[in-house]
Amino acid sequence: MGAMGLLDTDREIRRIDRSNFEACKIGAAFAMSERFFSPPEAIKSQHPPGKALNAGWES
Repeated sequence: MGAMGLLDTDREIRRIDRSNFEACKIGAAFAMSERFFSPPEAIKSQHPPGKALNAGWES
């Protein structure tokens, strides 16, 4: 409908780059799990596991 005008050629067309999307999701998942499984010793010592569970950080 109608002829091309100046507005059609002067507009910026933005594109979303998703080439690194999966790597970002995976990196975020690892960071979340690291925060979850790495609480400070003060928090860990409040809930000591039994020796038979061999959690790896207890003395």
